Amino acid sequence: MTAFYSVKMKRWLKVLIGTMRRTKHNMGLSEMQKSIKLWKRTLLLTVVGSLGLLTVTNNLAIGQQAVTQSPDLVTFQQNRAGIVKPSFGLSPISGLREGEMIVGGQPILVELALDGYAQAKGLMYRESMPEDRGMLFMFPSTQPLSFWMKNTLIPLDIIYIAENGEIVDIVTAEPCKSAHCPSYPSKAPGKYVLELNAGMAEKLGLQAGDNLNRQWN
Repeated sequence: MTAFYSVKMKRWLKVLIGTMRRTKHNMGLSEMQKSIKLWKRTLLLTVVGSLGLLTVTNNLAIGQQAVTQSPDLVTFQQNRAGIVKPSFGLSPISGLREGEMIVGGQPILVELALDGYAQAKGLMYRESMPEDRGMLFMFPSTQPLSFWMKNTLIPLDIIYIAENGEIVDIVTAEPCKSAHCPSYPSKAPGKYVLELNAGMAEKLGLQAGDNLNRQWN
């Protein structure tokens, strides 16, 4: 965008200066210089404003394209059972759809990461998260899963879950402060991953083999 606007600016200024030179008998040199400066300033403000509008538009487009439905959620809603009860609300932080899980007998409000963009970003750059909050990653099929802590500022419990709702592994991971961040692979393939604040899995009494599926009222 910078190169495009630079070329266009030069063309406009060239035309403007040529026009002023053809009519310079009607204005003094100082007046012409002032006029050129004014036009440069106006053009610069126009370019900056255009770029700002483009940035806002792009950000809105990303938010509007967030995926809020998946085959799993449809099945859970139809059966009124599953690991998460989807709500119709959106997180004010991420714009992701929210849902409620019962984990260790406690309700946990989770953001639902349903697409590649949301799953790649995860909880990056979050400086804090309430104890009763988390993020649930929902993948389209059972597969080997591995997470890392790049750009993640808070320690997390990473809970790997099978398609049937059974916890297959729990890993506690610290924020990565080096250039090469380690991965934390699951001991067994899974379909879902629940991220909570570090220590919450122990506090809630979770362990491998527990099942998070439940019937809803």
